[in-house]
Amino acid sequence: MRPAIIAAGLFATSAAFGQGLTIERQVAPEFRAQYEQRQREKAALAACQRKADTAKVLVRDRAKFVIDCLDHPEPEQPVAGVPTQQH
Repeated sequence: MRPAIIAAGLFATSAAFGQGLTIERQVAPEFRAQYEQRQREKAALAACQRKADTAKVLVRDRAKFVIDCLDHPEPEQPVAGVPTQQH
């Protein structure tokens, strides 16, 4: 009886950790564009959250800070020695 309870507890807690990371090769070709867009969104969100950490934004103001950061992203600084794309 005891091993069954432990196994059930482990199964329940593993589901609580949410979705795992998706490996790019596991994404079907027809969903590749959506996958890449979501990865860009996640990267932008993580960057804004790092900016909030760096700026020591209060917890109560963090959501507004991140939303503003996502709505008005700063232009990327060109890296020395790397050519920029010209259209």
